[in-house]
Amino acid sequence: MIELYFLVFAVLVLCIIVYNMNVRNEELELQSTEAFENKYFLRACPTGYKSVNSNGESICCKGDMIGDKCISSDQCTMSGEGTTSVPSCISVVMKQYEEKGKSLCPVSMPHYYESADKKGCTNGSLSENMSGPAVDSQPKCMIYSTDELNATSMDSCANQKQLDDFKCFGKDCVKQLVQPNPKFPVLISVGFTDTAGMYHSAYTKESMERFLTASNPSWKDQGIDLTKSISIAEVAKAYYIDKTLSAADATL
Repeated sequence: MIELYFLVFAVLVLCIIVYNMNVRNEELELQSTEAFENKYFLRACPTGYKSVNSNGESICCKGDMIGDKCISSDQCTMSGEGTTSVPSCISVVMKQYEEKGKSLCPVSMPHYYESADKKGCTNGSLSENMSGPAVDSQPKCMIYSTDELNATSMDSCANQKQLDDFKCFGKDCVKQLVQPNPKFPVLISVGFTDTAGMYHSAYTKESMERFLTASNPSWKDQGIDLTKSISIAEVAKAYYIDKTLSAADATL
């Protein structure tokens, strides 16, 4: 019976310890978030929000308004830390940036930013108003307003994202952005050494398709088959590295 009491007591003590640890972790996380938010300030409401004045407080409203009053539950405050129902606009912008960063930014530059005249990504901290990199020398890429500019610009985040997402193969693999002609889309070049110690260079299929479509729109009608050409990185991998493609099935 004593053993049972001791076991129950030990379980209760363990539960208390775990509870206190969870509470402490939540407090530390909240303090960290608040400290991070306090690094920044905004000059205007988040994208999609309208500025209103409510009882002397600057409120940003996204949704229905009656006169100068926001009747939408989707609102934030430009001053103070905010509340559960009306969060700070800084926290709203941080959430927007996080979501946009996941879809638009390359993994090497995961932090999204925007201003009235530019959008981009960087791999370091943002400036105080979250409109660009904290330091101009930080690696960054740009998000352009058109698909054409995103494809033809060496510094576009779209091209950098494709470069980051492509998985290297072989030995001493090096991948990079190249642009034979500034009028046409950027290519992704992949250099590698095969199992025999021979060096090869090729282009990713996606970037070559995009380049040919812009530079030679009738390339498919001319019998060009990128699924067999070893000048295409994926095909070169199958031929030189995986050995799943024979010489008879490849265009050398």
